[in-house]
Amino acid sequence: MDWYYAKNNQQLGPVSQETLLSLYQSGEISAGDLVWNETMSEGWKPIGQLPDFAAVAPALAPPAYRMPEAAPPLISAVTTTAASPNLSPAVPNYLWQAIACTVLCCVPFGIPAIVYSTKVAPALAVGDLQAAREASGKAKMWCWIAFSLGLVVGLMYVGLSVVAGVSGEL
Repeated sequence: MDWYYAKNNQQLGPVSQETLLSLYQSGEISAGDLVWNETMSEGWKPIGQLPDFAAVAPALAPPAYRMPEAAPPLISAVTTTAASPNLSPAVPNYLWQAIACTVLCCVPFGIPAIVYSTKVAPALAVGDLQAAREASGKAKMWCWIAFSLGLVVGLMYVGLSVVAGVSGEL
C-alpha cells in the first residue's frame, strides 16, 4: 500500500509502509506530520495518531503541523472533484465530449482531445492548477476542431450525394 506524507507543507510520496515506518523511526517524520493512503476516507492524519505507527513512536514531542496544500490523489477518471476539501477548484476535463467527438465526428482530431482531457485529473491531484487549466483548454479546443471538421465533412458528403443523385436522374 502506497503512503503519502506532508513535510514542510509539501506533499511527498508515494512510499511503501516499510519506508514510512523507517522514516518515522529515524525521526525524519515526526508524530505530528500528516500522512494519507487510499484507505483513509477521513483524510490526512498525524502519523502519531495511527495505531500501526503509535507503537513504534520515537521519543520526540510532535511539532505543530499544517495541512498540506496539495490534495491526495483520489480522483476518478471521469470527474475532477476529489474527496479532500482542500482541493483546488474543479476544472472541467471534457472527457465525454472528447470521446463523443472522436467516435461521431473526426477520429484524428478527437484523439488529442482525449489525451488532453485525461491530463486534467493528474494535474489537479498534484495541485498544479495552471497545468490542469491548460489541459482543459486544449481538450476543449480539440473537441471543437473535431466537431467542426466532422460537421463540415458531413455536410459536404450530403451535398455531393444530393448533387450526384440529381445529376444521375437526368
